[in-house]
Formats: sequence, C-alpha cells, structure tokens
Amino acid sequence: MAQEQSVKQPYSTVRSSANCTIKGNVGSKPSSHCIFFSVCKSLRKKKKISLFQSLVARRRTNMSILTDLVNLNLSDCTDKIIAEYIWVGGSGMDLRSKARTLSGPVTDPSKLPKWNYDGSSTGQAPGQDSEVILYPQAIFKDPFRRGSNILVMCDAYTPAGEPIPTNKRCKAAKIFSHPDVAAEETWYGLEQEYTLLQKDVKWPLGWPIGGYPGPQGPYYCGVGVDKAYGRDIVDSHYKACLYAGINISGINGEVMPGQWEFQVGPSVGISAADELWVARYILERITEIAGVVLSFDPKPIQGDWNGAGAHTNYSTKSMRSDGGYEIIKKAIEKLGLRHKEHIAAYGEGNERRLTGRHETADINTFLWGVANRGASIRVGRDTEKDGKGSHDKFLKYRMDTQFCSSFMESTADSKRNQRSHGDEEDSFQSLPTRQGLSAFNCDLVHYQGFWYLDTSMVARIFSARRHFQAQPSDIFLCSAPKTGTTWLKALAFAIVSRTTVDDDEDSTANPFVSKTPHECLPILEFTFPAMTPHDDYGSCLPFFNRDPKNPLIATHLPFSSLPESVSVSDSDSSGCKIVYICRDPKDTFVSMYHFFAKLAASRNMEPIPLDKAFDLFCNGESSFGPYWDHVLGYWEASLAQPDKILFLKYEDMKENTGFYATKLAEFIGHGFSSEEEGDGVVEKIVRMCSFDCLSNLEVNKTGKIAENTAWEMENKLYFRKGNVKDWENHLTPEMAARMDLITEQKLSGSGLTLTYAKK
Repeated sequence: MAQEQSVKQPYSTVRSSANCTIKGNVGSKPSSHCIFFSVCKSLRKKKKISLFQSLVARRRTNMSILTDLVNLNLSDCTDKIIAEYIWVGGSGMDLRSKARTLSGPVTDPSKLPKWNYDGSSTGQAPGQDSEVILYPQAIFKDPFRRGSNILVMCDAYTPAGEPIPTNKRCKAAKIFSHPDVAAEETWYGLEQEYTLLQKDVKWPLGWPIGGYPGPQGPYYCGVGVDKAYGRDIVDSHYKACLYAGINISGINGEVMPGQWEFQVGPSVGISAADELWVARYILERITEIAGVVLSFDPKPIQGDWNGAGAHTNYSTKSMRSDGGYEIIKKAIEKLGLRHKEHIAAYGEGNERRLTGRHETADINTFLWGVANRGASIRVGRDTEKDGKGSHDKFLKYRMDTQFCSSFMESTADSKRNQRSHGDEEDSFQSLPTRQGLSAFNCDLVHYQGFWYLDTSMVARIFSARRHFQAQPSDIFLCSAPKTGTTWLKALAFAIVSRTTVDDDEDSTANPFVSKTPHECLPILEFTFPAMTPHDDYGSCLPFFNRDPKNPLIATHLPFSSLPESVSVSDSDSSGCKIVYICRDPKDTFVSMYHFFAKLAASRNMEPIPLDKAFDLFCNGESSFGPYWDHVLGYWEASLAQPDKILFLKYEDMKENTGFYATKLAEFIGHGFSSEEEGDGVVEKIVRMCSFDCLSNLEVNKTGKIAENTAWEMENKLYFRKGNVKDWENHLTPEMAARMDLITEQKLSGSGLTLTYAKK
C-alpha cells in the first residue's frame, strides 16, 4: 500500500440548500456546480421545479462530469500511461487487477516492471509471508482507458522466483516453448459460454424474477426482445476485444436464455490461454459497468436447462497433414485413458452439468464421435471425410485455460509428451501438499489427481511413465493399499513359480518360508529410478530389479498413472496383463488405519486419531487416494479391455478362493493342467497363501522388510486379521452410513458395487 502523506487540502466546502457538499478552490470564481445549485435553489423558491427534479438534474450533471473524466485523453497533457496488471486469483477462476503509472508507452512485456501484491488477501499466500510477485507476460490495448494505456496479463511467483501453486501458466509456457511442441504449430480455438445474471437476485437476465421463461428452443442464436437478453453487453465485449488485439472470432446466443458464448482463436499455444483470460477480464469489466453479474458456473440453473462450458478446438500440424485423421484417433485414445485426470483439472461443478443430457456426455463416461454433440470429444464431418483436419472439437467443459490447454497438449501426442514434460520434475517441489492418511503421518503430495507419499515417489512415477517399457509377458498386480495386496501377490507368485508345491511351513518347496510375498516381486513406484530427461534409460535398467524368470510386477499406482506401455491396448506390449483387486471401502479404511497406526507406534510416533483418519479417507486424502477414483479407473479400463485387465473383489475371493485362484492362473497364462487339479495343486496353493499359513511363518513373525532403510518395517504389520466386514468392530453406524453414501455417489452409473452385504 502506498505510504500516505500529509498534504494541505486547498479546498473549502460550500453547502447547497439540498444539503449536498460541493468543493471548490479557495478564492476562485464560483464553480459550475455552485452556479447550478444556485439556479436550482432560486427556481425552487419560485416553485418552478421540485426538490426531486433538482436532484435528478444534479445526478445527470454529475454523471456527465464523471463520463468526461473517465474519457479524458491523457496524451494531450502527458507521455505517461496507465498499465492495468491482471492475474488469476486463489480460486483459479477469479480475476484480480490493479493499475500503475508508467513513464511512457510499452509494447514488450519483458520491458515492464515486476510488481507485488498481498497474496494473503487473494488466498495465495499466508499472512506472515504474504508478498507475491507479478511477472508481466502479455500486453493488450486497454479498451476502457484507450490511448496508449495497456492491459497486462501476468502470472505470480514467490519473492524467490518460484511459481506459486495457482500459477499454471509457468508450466504451460515451458511445454509450449519446447522445440518439438513449437514445431507442431498447435492451434487452439477456445469457446467460452457464460450466463448474465440480474444483480440483486442472481437470476438470469431477461427471466421473470422467481419464474421461468418459455422452454428452450427459440433462444439459440435467437433474435428479438423476447429471445436475446443482454446483446448490448455482448456486442460491447466483442468490439472491446477486437480493440484490445484479442483474436476473438465470433459470438452467439446460447440454448438457455440469458446465456451467451464468445470464441477466441485460432491462436497458437500459450497465447490462446492469455487471450481468453483477458477476454474474460474485459467481460467482467463491462458487466461491472452494466450492473450485471457474470457467471461461469457450469450449471447456474438446475432443471431442464443447458449448462455453460468452455470447449477446446485443437489441432496440430501432423493432424492437419495427410493421414492426420489416424493421428487424431490415436490422440483421442490417449485422452480417453486420462479422462479422470482431465475432468479433475477442468474445474469444480462439472458433475452438475455433465449428466449425459443437454448436449453433454456423462462425467464418468468417455465417448467420442463424428458430429456427436453428446460426446466428450466431437470430430467434424469434414475432418472424417478429408482424412485430416484443423479444428477437431475436443469438448473439455469449464476449465483453467492455461492448465487445460497444456494438459491436452501433453496428453495428445506421446512422443511430445515425453519430451515436453522434460522440465516437469522442476516443479515437483511446488506440488500441493497436505496432511493425509499415510505412513509415518507424513504430508502427502498431490500429483495428477492422486495423493502420494513424497516428491521422490512422484519423480519415480514420472520416470516410469516416460521410460518404462512393458514386455508382452509382464503381469501387473495392481491395487490400492490394504485391499488384499499381500494375498494377491502370494497367489500370483505361487502360481507362476510352481514346480512342486508344498504348503508345509518347513518345506523348501514353500517360497514364502524365507521371504514375504512383497519381497518376491518388484514394486514399480518404489524401485524404478527417478531420472532426469538427460539420463540414459539403459544405464538405469540395472537399478530396476527385473527377474526374467518372474513376469510379476506390483504397483499401487492408479490406472491413469501407469506407464503408457502398460495401459494402452494397441501398444507393442499389448500382451501384458493387469490384475486388480479391490475391497469394501469400510474394510479398506479400517485395515489402512490400523496398519499406519502400528507403523507410527513402531517409530514412537503418535497415530492419527480414528475420527480424523476417517475424515481424511472420506475426503480422498489418503495414500494413493482418493480410493474410489482409484477403483473406478481400473473398473472402467477393465470394461474397455476385458482381455487385458482382470478385476477382482477381495470378498468374492475369500468366499471362493479356489475358483478365483484357477481363474487368475488361466488369465495370466499359467493355467492348471487337469493333472495338477487332480493332484490337489490348486488347494495346496490356496492353503499355502492363506492368512493363517502366511501369518504363522517365522519370517512374518520376527522378520523385517526393507531393513536398514527409511522404509524398514516389521513383516507382522502386514498380517492383522484379513476378515470380511471387520469394519463392524471399529466404525459407528453413522460412520458406516457416511462411507456407504460416498460409495454410492462415487460409483453411481458405473455398474460397480463395493459394499459387501452378505451375512
């Protein structure tokens, strides 16, 4: 805040008979205000005009003077200009701005000074360290002040020069500036829908207060006083954007009355996002002047009314070239595999809009089609006909423009994804952190929609996604923590490594006598090396413990974070298999809570109280959580790729272990022969891998895993009870009901049930 100075005020106060205060220079001639009010006073005495009429006249005079001041042409008296610095606030959708005086015109943002603001007042910094620095990034002409005055789009950094967590532009700029990305000349056309609301009642413009207009139909691109509400605002915005230098390409009325859309582009790379943010800012300013509320809410009015989204039209040079349609289809498939991540990135409230109705796809369903307005991604008919395209409409809803455009860029092309994310590990340290339900009570790190143990794990995940190459013979055992992971590992390892099987705990034919199931196979996110873009993958291979005789690899990673060579069905490694196990969320939580509590006690740490741990789990803030998103990712992938992914439930396996052991063996290509079945091999493996057998082995009573490392823990921690519905002994009925409701809401429409009801 500028320092206040004590200055002698050269003004005296003159009061009119209307009790209004007017200021004029001491000793000067009467001002026009004074003359005006003297005339009004005289006329009122003569009863020529009423007090009300005089006040109306005064209001008009004041507004005229205010308009004159707003429209002052500063170039007549000074070379100085006004620069309005604009940035995105703490919510990720709100815009903030403040103005400063510059000595003269500026056209290069790098020549503009940095500036600071109070981040504690915008939700972007704590009060004890509130200074945030604005870095100018793009300049536009100011349609409000005109002349040489400018609007400046900025992003925000700490005083040390690190991008603050809400600064998505920094990362996006790195992606778009990479030579491989720049060479593709990525075009974006961004379509922003919005709703105009009446100020005092927050009801759409043109709607009867508390009531509804006629049904949808005549309003889309409609003309007439009973169909188009707010066109003066829309047209003013259109012209103001053109004046500012924004590549605005059109406007139209939308399906719901009071709702409009403007389009920006085609623009290249990061400039598309900058232009859309400034176009939003200009629209906010115009509605501010008009006394109308601007809403980007995805579903401002519930019921049979269309919502408001932001849609992305996207194409690259490769897509626009001959054969581009095949590249488009491959990009669409990659987007489909990361559907959940994209939905999470596009902003809050989309579940209210993306219902499968009103020209939308259901939020949990990924669908693409040619000229299909109900799809997640719509491809134009000309694109299909020509075999290439320029604006293939990737419908991506309400969004953070900088983040989403770069997110799409990084997803759509795997080769550029590997290169353009080359600097991503630079930002690992600035990823959001939060206390969660985790080992050692440590803060969890948020990355790509899920919570992980620390940034070093995120770096290993990042490296695995870029460098790990699955083999057709690989078998991935996937699970969220505490859902039957140990049991699944034991069964799978016993199946693939069987020559002779003996469930005697003293027999050398029992592979678990000397080591736990966790030590029998590598865990991807714990053992794959963290690498930089400059590391040679081959030189790092020895550090990944991969036994050619053992095809099993374990992971807790969500499906969306698996290496592409594992998850994509048409890759060269399409022969690899995925087996996933899940469990009733209530039993999962109870098992997880007790595991982490015992782990904390073994380190002389205070465990998280049960009620707090329960809240964290329900909020999705647990290791590799949210749990429901983890399960849904594999469930939906198993429906799309049933030959590749086997989806198992812990409760079903407990009820009929022999059946599912046989099914597992057949799925992973190690089925039992009729002779083995006749010799009771299946039953022996089931007994050998049972909870009772494993928990009573000496190695699991006294041994330790990861000994002499930071992850050292006692093997017995992995064996507590393993019972179905053990949650009944630990959760109150209210807690159980709350989690069941969350499960019902999260899995709604998926066809999956997790709550185990059998008595």
